[in-house]
Amino acid sequence: MVYGPAQVEKRAEFLEELHHKMEHSNGPVVLGGYLNLIREMDDKNNSNADLQLMERFNDFIDSFHLRELRKCGGHYTWTNKQLNPVMVNLDRVLVSNSWETRFPIAMVTVLTRVGSDHCPLVLDTGEGVPNKSRILRFEKAWLKVAGFKELVIAKWLEQAWLQNTLDDWQGRVRFLRQFLRGWGANTSSEIKKRKQELLHDIKLLDAQAEDGGLTEEEWATRYNLEEQLEGIYQFEELIWQKRAGEQWLLEGDAGNNR
Repeated sequence: MVYGPAQVEKRAEFLEELHHKMEHSNGPVVLGGYLNLIREMDDKNNSNADLQLMERFNDFIDSFHLRELRKCGGHYTWTNKQLNPVMVNLDRVLVSNSWETRFPIAMVTVLTRVGSDHCPLVLDTGEGVPNKSRILRFEKAWLKVAGFKELVIAKWLEQAWLQNTLDDWQGRVRFLRQFLRGWGANTSSEIKKRKQELLHDIKLLDAQAEDGGLTEEEWATRYNLEEQLEGIYQFEELIWQKRAGEQWLLEGDAGNNR
């Protein structure tokens, strides 16, 4: 994983360092990340490019017989996020022949850019990952949903009071648990649906930006959609942070019982 320098004067030195690393590499190589270098004029949406540096980058790739993995999902991977933005293909994955022989159907997916000036890249080797079963649990992230606390209070008070305090408490808890199970599933489904809608709309605007450009109003719309999507990602992050903590505790407990 590499991160190329933003300063133009340091990019030649960066290429020399990569050259040195490759000369001392013995095994299969996958070189990916933000290289901050372009290979051709089509890698930018304007004509401002250093042709000499571009040639040196391509010479480096050819000298070590590297191949750039095919990307799907978009061409430009970086933007300066202005209303009339510069868009450039600066992120890529290069592999050696020995690596590609081992993973012949590997490919790279360009994900939708949200909260950053870079599009994330996902490298899929084609091996596949088994899915884990989902566990029903109370999610701390639900507390971030507008009106959730008021909804819980209303549902708690919705049941008729029972004379026996213990029966009343157990009945309300049982009812609330059943309600939250359905509410949680519906909320998760609605959030996933909204997430896909936002991603779809953003991708349409990104494709239009690459083909013919966007107006300032359309860029403003794109950034507003991105802000909404960031909110969903923050919500999902809370869920996965909690689940990761629970997994760590379970594994720790198991280790202590040996």
